[in-house]
Amino acid sequence: MFPSLHPGITYVLYVFYHISRKPLSVVKNVLHRQNCSVFTAPEDYLIPEDRLHNWCSWEPFEDDKTYKNLYGWMDFTYLMAYAIAMFFVGAVAERCNLRYFLTLGMIAAGALTVLFGMARFWDIHHLAFFFAVQLIGGALQATGFPAAVALVGNWFGKQRRGLIFGFWNSHASFGNILGSLLASVWVESNWGISFIVPGFTIVAGGIIAFLFIIVEPQDAGFPRQNGPAPVEAQPAIVINKNGSHELSQFLPKDSAAQIQNVAPIVVEVVEDTPLKFWQVRHT
Repeated sequence: MFPSLHPGITYVLYVFYHISRKPLSVVKNVLHRQNCSVFTAPEDYLIPEDRLHNWCSWEPFEDDKTYKNLYGWMDFTYLMAYAIAMFFVGAVAERCNLRYFLTLGMIAAGALTVLFGMARFWDIHHLAFFFAVQLIGGALQATGFPAAVALVGNWFGKQRRGLIFGFWNSHASFGNILGSLLASVWVESNWGISFIVPGFTIVAGGIIAFLFIIVEPQDAGFPRQNGPAPVEAQPAIVINKNGSHELSQFLPKDSAAQIQNVAPIVVEVVEDTPLKFWQVRHT
């Protein structure tokens, strides 16, 4: 896995996130149609007398007086859940393996997108169902940005982040374009598929993340991009109480402390008690 390919993978993954966010904006015009007279009802469907003009709309969005409010509240629920989740998801991502975190987030977000489309096949008309899907789905969408940004930051030093993120942030526009095109393919024939295909697209992205994401460059044998590189252990001369001395390793090779240019240290042990800071001198 080369460093130059890693932002490309996260770029594609976040494009998938945006693809899965577009179906509702495309399908709204089908969930509520202004004029059903141009459509022919199925032979086995008996049109209610009070719905002659909007029988082709999907309940509970058929009412001409309330459908816009419902759309507005659904968008509000989705975006508010996304915004609130952002406050917490980043902190959770820092404490998890980003590869697993992104994989689970994408699969779960895709499942909620598919679930919305399944309302068409399961003949679901309960308003609570759609709001619940929007609420949970919006929160799960927040898993993408913190994890993807952290991954890109791990692979590129500060001096190149402006160039990398300038390119990388175009994923939003590109993903929205592809999402609109993909959802529009089935919007007239079967709006449920307009959700299901983008949903499975982001699920596929989760599988890609699991198979190909490498969290840190050093995990693939590349130099670390952030912070100083690890150094070898530094020697220390320990003078014992009886006057003898010995060479030891004062700093372990795998020490978490990243210390450079450390001079040899002489430690004089005057008592069989813990060392005080004044008992250590540099030579």
